[in-house]
Formats: sequence, C-alpha cells, structure tokens
Amino acid sequence: MELYSYCPLPRALKDFLYDNKTVVVGVGIEKMAAKLEKDRKEDGLIIRKRVELREEAEKLFPGNKLEKCSLEELAMVVVLRGEVNFVKPKKMKWHEAHETGKFCSSLSKEMIKCASVEAFLACRMGSNLLK
Repeated sequence: MELYSYCPLPRALKDFLYDNKTVVVGVGIEKMAAKLEKDRKEDGLIIRKRVELREEAEKLFPGNKLEKCSLEELAMVVVLRGEVNFVKPKKMKWHEAHETGKFCSSLSKEMIKCASVEAFLACRMGSNLLK
C-alpha cells in the first residue's frame, strides 16, 4: 500500500503545489516531496518550488551546524529563540496509522496537534528565512 493513495487528492491542492508562486518549505523537503510525487504519480502531483529550511538557516546562522538538525531543533534557533520548548512526543508513530489502511480516519488528536504545530513552525521559519 502506498502512502496517501487511499485519500482523494483535490484538484485545487495539485494546482496549488504546481503553481510557481507557491514555495513549499520543510526539513527534509526534497525526500518528502519526491515520495509524495512518486506515491501520487498517477494523479500528476508535482511540487515545483521546494526550499530546505536547514540550508536557508545555515546562510543566516553560519557555524551553528544546522544541516542535520530536526524541525524542532531548527525552530529553536530560527523562530522560538529559546522562548518556548517544542518537543514532539516520542511515542507518536505515524506509520501505524498508515499501515492500518485508514490513515485519514485514524489520526489521534495528539497527531493532529503535532502536525499543526510543525506546519506552523515550518511556515514561520520559511517566512523568516526567505525575506
């Protein structure tokens, strides 16, 4: 079973990700985008503009060795600046929801909360780093 293959992909989302004005940012974004494009090849999903947040952060914060840090660690440097400590729960296992074949309906409130915080942090970092 392929990741996301059982959830419908709205045309508006495909158009949004394909648009040259849309910049998709993240930590490990190249690998994730390639996986999504492979899994949704039959739908024609293409993510045109991708920006690796670790590379952008290195430009503004040289010498901090950010090339291998997690999204949470990067957020501490770029956005939170030590004011808030965001730690992803260690028990959370996304693959278990995927393996059941019910990914869309088996997300816990904790998973949704964590994904929302991660999306917010990536967006804020992208905004700060791509000024």
